[in-house]
Amino acid sequence: FVRLSRGPVTATVPLTTVVSNPRENIYLRPNDVLTLVRDPQTFIAVGALGNSTELPFQADGITLAQALAKARGLSDFAADPAGTFIFRFEPASVVRRLSPGSKLLGTPLVPVVYRIDMRDPNSLFVSQAFRMRNRDLIYVSNAPFTEVQKVLTAFNGVTGPVASAATAYAYAK
Repeated sequence: FVRLSRGPVTATVPLTTVVSNPRENIYLRPNDVLTLVRDPQTFIAVGALGNSTELPFQADGITLAQALAKARGLSDFAADPAGTFIFRFEPASVVRRLSPGSKLLGTPLVPVVYRIDMRDPNSLFVSQAFRMRNRDLIYVSNAPFTEVQKVLTAFNGVTGPVASAATAYAYAK
């Protein structure tokens, strides 16, 4: 990031914006303070994904679709595509527009959860436009059958050796 302080005003923009947009590349004046700031942007991806971890992204941004791809996508056999959630803190002004009667409007930042149903084609388009922010959290819930599958796998872990022993005993006779 590039941070410019001019008198009482300070502005911060990604370095890529200054380089790629001539309007952002301004002349310095006496007493201006120009600072290059390293502030790695990250999001956290957890749940039924190919990779649950904290992942970096460039300062110029990343979409939800790109973030999911970076986390190796929804797990084919474990994820519930209807259960993709983005947790973030939104300014109270945004929440006021989304939910005017919210009881949480007394704080400057309000916790908000967005739900995306990845089975809906419209949601796929939304995911290509939804901009991730620094420290957002993506959570993908397990498909309903996943818990049953875990129980059956555990049950098979117990009954499998017993069945093998019974088969071996039958052949030994």
